[in-house]
Amino acid sequence: MTTDSEPGSASIVPMTANHLGDVAALYKELGYDAQTKDVGARFEELKNDPDSGLFVALGAEGAVLGFVHIFQRPMLEDAPCPKVQALIVAAAGRHRGHGSRLLARAEAWAPKWGLSRMVIYSAGERIDAHAFYSGAGYRAIPEVHKHVKSLGGPGDKAAG
Repeated sequence: MTTDSEPGSASIVPMTANHLGDVAALYKELGYDAQTKDVGARFEELKNDPDSGLFVALGAEGAVLGFVHIFQRPMLEDAPCPKVQALIVAAAGRHRGHGSRLLARAEAWAPKWGLSRMVIYSAGERIDAHAFYSGAGYRAIPEVHKHVKSLGGPGDKAAG
């Protein structure tokens, strides 16, 4: 397994099925109703997808300190652009560089598609996350709105 590590810091490694319980717990820290079995089913769909990257930050004892999910998809209106779907660091591990290292891994992953920019969406109430992304060189576009409609299918969580 390949790692990005420096003495005293987290190792950034590809996500595996062993990490899914901790990943679900991190989603729950932010208020998402993420069950390990559901996260596991989605992981199985994504783990071999060449257009997705899934990485975790592991502490010295192997605990998951955070994770990032990046993907890209073609668009009609513009050149493809990788998107950070999720970047979550455990509350107890924030402000220690784990998020920066996960974001750097995502940014290093994106050029494999020959792409030169990346997009990150962050919920309006996540003020600390906005500051983090701005500090990492990302420009906020406040006019963007998310619109969701329930279609009533299995697992429909349109409110979130």
